[in-house]
Amino acid sequence: MPFAYSNENYKSLRLSLVSISIAGAIFSLLSFLSLPSHLGEAEQFAGFTKKATQFSQILGGFLPFTLWSLWWANHIAIKTACASGFFLGVVSLILGGTRAATIAGLLSIFPLLLTFANRKNIKWLLFLVIPPLLLGYILFQHSSVERMNFLLERYSIDAGLSDREIFWKKSFSEIDKNPLLGRGIGAAENVLSDSFHNAYLEIWFNTGLFGLLLFLASQICFLYRIAYLARISNVSEIRSVLALVLGYMIGFIFMCIFESIGAGASNLNMILYLFLGVLVSNNRLAGANKFSNHTDPLLAK
Repeated sequence: MPFAYSNENYKSLRLSLVSISIAGAIFSLLSFLSLPSHLGEAEQFAGFTKKATQFSQILGGFLPFTLWSLWWANHIAIKTACASGFFLGVVSLILGGTRAATIAGLLSIFPLLLTFANRKNIKWLLFLVIPPLLLGYILFQHSSVERMNFLLERYSIDAGLSDREIFWKKSFSEIDKNPLLGRGIGAAENVLSDSFHNAYLEIWFNTGLFGLLLFLASQICFLYRIAYLARISNVSEIRSVLALVLGYMIGFIFMCIFESIGAGASNLNMILYLFLGVLVSNNRLAGANKFSNHTDPLLAK
C-alpha cells in the first residue's frame, strides 16, 4: 500500500503548481502585450527566429498549468489570473504563427479537458473556448493583409514541414559518422546553422545511441507511471494532476519531434518535464484523499 503524503506535503505540491501557473499567466500577458505591435508584419514573431520559437514553446508548456489552476484554485484572484493567462496564452500562440508549439500547446490541455467534460461542466467548457476565439478573431481582423495571408498559409495543410525534412536528412548523415558514441553535449550547434528540428536526432548526435535510449526510456517510464497512478487513484483532484502531467508529456513529446526542445537541459520546458517526471515517480501521489489548503492564503477560499 502506498503511503499518503502529509497535509503539508500536499499543500506544498499544490502551491508549486499554482505558482507555476501564475508565472505562466504573467508570461502569457507579456507575450500578448507584445503581439499587437507585430500583427502588421508578416514574419515578425512567427517562429522564424530562435527566440520566437523558444517563447512559443514556453507559452505552450504553461497552458496545462494555467488551465489546472483555473479549475482547482479556490481563490478568486488566482482563478482570474489563470483564466487570463490561459486565454491570452492560447491567442498569443495561435497568432504567433509557430505551428509546432501551437499544436503541442493545444494537445497538452486535451487530457485536462477530458477530465472536465460532462454535462455539468458544459458551460464552463464553453467559457474556455469562446473568449479566446472572439479575442483572436478581433485581433486577426485588425492585422495587416500580409499578416493575415501569412497566418493562413502557416496553418494550411500545404505548408508542409517547413523544410524540416532537409534538416532531418542532414542530421542522419551526420549521426551516421558516429552513431554509437556521439560527438558530445553541444556538438550539434556546430554542425547545422539552425538546429536539428528534432530533439531525438540532436540527442542521438550529441550523446550517441545510449543517450538516446535513456531519453526514450525516461519518457516511456513517465507515461507508464501516469497510467499506473491513474489506475490506483480514485480521487478527482489527484487524477486531474495526472491529466496535467499527461498533457504536458504529450505536448513535450510532440515538440521533441519537430523542435530540439528536449536537447537543451537548461530550457524551461525541460525543467518542467523533469519536475513533473519526479512528481509521478513514486506512489505517494495516489495515496492522498485530498489536497489540504486551509492554512494558505494563496489557496484558501
